[in-house]
Amino acid sequence: MNAPNLIFDVTFLDESMGYTKEILLIDLQKMGFKGITIHHKMLEEVTKTDEIKKIAAMAQKLGLKISYVIEDELFKMGRLNKMVPHYLMEAKNLGATELILTIGDYSPAGLKALRKLDSLAITITVTNDQAYPSGRLDKIAEFLLAVKVLPINLGYLFNLGNWRFVGEDEQVAVDMLKEYITEIFLQDVTYINELPVITTPDCGFVDWRQVLRCLPANVDIVLSFPTTSLAEIKKVRDLVLEHNAIPSVEAS
Repeated sequence: MNAPNLIFDVTFLDESMGYTKEILLIDLQKMGFKGITIHHKMLEEVTKTDEIKKIAAMAQKLGLKISYVIEDELFKMGRLNKMVPHYLMEAKNLGATELILTIGDYSPAGLKALRKLDSLAITITVTNDQAYPSGRLDKIAEFLLAVKVLPINLGYLFNLGNWRFVGEDEQVAVDMLKEYITEIFLQDVTYINELPVITTPDCGFVDWRQVLRCLPANVDIVLSFPTTSLAEIKKVRDLVLEHNAIPSVEAS
C-alpha cells in the first residue's frame, strides 16, 4: 500500500518543546508530513497572530498543505452562516486550501446556498463536534446523505475522539459514515473523573487501528493530540505507517 497523507495539527503543540513551531515544521516535513492544521482560536490571541502568520508562511515555503479549522457552524437557523465568506477570506490570507467547520442547524435551502461556493479554490469540509445533539451520529449521517443527494462538493473530517463526548461508539460511526470520509483526526480518548479527555493514540480506550481498517487508503490522516515531544510525534507516525502496511477492508 502507498503511504498515507499525514498531516499534523499544530494547535496541540506545547511551547515547552523548547523551539518555535516554525522550526518544528521543518522537522515535520522531513518526517514525511504533507500538511498542517491551524485553528482559528489560535488567531484570537492577539499576541499569537504574527506567530501564526509566520507558521503559515513557513508551511507554504515548505510546500505543506494548510487546513484552517473554525470553531463555528456552517449553518445557523437553517441558513448559511453569514460569517463563512469572512472565514474563507481568512483561510485564503493564510494560504489554506481547506476550511473546516461543524455543521450546525441546516435546511435544504441552506444546503443549496453552498453551491455558490463550489467554484472557490478552498475546499469546505465539515466535521462532527462535541455538541449535543448536532454531534450525534444520526444528525451527521442525515446531513451527509442530504449533501450526497443534491450533490454538493463537500469534504467530511471524521473526528475520532469526539464521538465519546456525545455518547456514541466510534466504530459504529465509521461503519455508517465511511463512504463520506475524506480525512480523519487521529487521536485517543481516556477518562478523568468519568469525563472523556483527548489523548495520544494507544494511551486511551479507542481502537484506532480498527477504525483505520474500515477506511480506504487515500483518506488523509491528521495527527491531532496534545504533545510536548517530537519523539512522541515520530512514534505515532511510525505506528500509523506500520498499520498502513496492513490492507484495509476496502482493499482486501
